[in-house]
Amino acid sequence: MYYKYRGISEWTENFLIKKEIWAAKPSSLNDPFECDIPAFTDAQLKGHIDKIKTNQLTGFVMAANQSHVSGESFFSIQGRSIKLLLNKIKKAKTLDKKYKVANNFYHSIGHNGFSDPKGQTNSLFKFLDKVGIFSLSEDPLNMLMWSHYGEDHKGLAYGFDANEGSDLSNEEYFQPVKYSDQALKVDLSKGLKNALDYYIDEYGQTKLKNRIEINDSQIQSVLFTKTNDWRYEKEWRYMREKFGTYPLPGKLSRIVFGLKCIPKDIERYKFLCKKHIDNKVVFYQVVRVEGGTTLDLKEV
Repeated sequence: MYYKYRGISEWTENFLIKKEIWAAKPSSLNDPFECDIPAFTDAQLKGHIDKIKTNQLTGFVMAANQSHVSGESFFSIQGRSIKLLLNKIKKAKTLDKKYKVANNFYHSIGHNGFSDPKGQTNSLFKFLDKVGIFSLSEDPLNMLMWSHYGEDHKGLAYGFDANEGSDLSNEEYFQPVKYSDQALKVDLSKGLKNALDYYIDEYGQTKLKNRIEINDSQIQSVLFTKTNDWRYEKEWRYMREKFGTYPLPGKLSRIVFGLKCIPKDIERYKFLCKKHIDNKVVFYQVVRVEGGTTLDLKEV
C-alpha cells in the first residue's frame, strides 16, 4: 500500500470525483535539488556530439558501401556514383567535413538528413523540466509527513494498491526513491537511450527530433534519487514524461484520516468515496497510542 498525504481541499476531492491525480513539475516541489543536474562543459558537449556524429556517419558509410558491393541502389544513386560519394567522404580531412558531405547528400535527394546531434542534450534538460512527479509514501503513520503534507494532521492520506496491470505495477514508472548525498549527474560518455520523433514544422516539412527515453538507466537515477535529508519520507515515485493530470495510477482502496481530521470532513470524504469509487474502500483514522508518543490506525 502506498499513501498520498493531502490537506482537505477541492483538489483532494478530485481524486475521488474525477478519479485523477496531478503529476507535478520538479521545479514546483519543495526540494531545491529535484532532478537538478549541472550544465555540461564545452569539452563534454563536444565529445558527446562528436561521438554521435561518428556513429551516424559510420552507419551511413556502411549502408552505402553495402549497397555498392551488392550492386543495389543507395537511395537514388548506384554503382560509380556511390563510389564517388564514399571517396568524397574519405578525402574530407575532418569529422565535421565528412559529416557535412554525407548530410549534404541527404539534402540533395530531399531527405531530412541526420538528426541534430545537439538535440539529445537539449532534449535532456527539456525532459527534466517537464517531467511529472506524483509522490507517495509507504508509511501512513509518519508524524512529520502528516505535519508537512497532511494539513497539520487535519487532512487525509489516500492508500493505493499496486494492483496487477496498473501503472503502479510498472517499475519503469513507479519505484522507491533511493537516498544519497552524492550530487546528481549524467555522464555523457556512457550515452543516453533516446528515440526519434517526427514532426511537421511551420513550413509543412517533416522533421526529426531527439527524445530522451524515461527508462534510460542514468535518467532513472536522476528521477528516483534524493538526498538523505528526505529519507524519513520513505518515498515511492510515480513518474510521467510530462507534468499534468492523469487517471488514478492504482486502485484506491484505503483512506486514512489524520489525527485532527474533524467528523464533518470524514463523513464528506466517505460520502464522495462511496459515490464515485466502484471498488471497496476501507476507512481508518490515525489515533494516538494511549500513554505513548506513537501513532496507530483505527478503522472508522
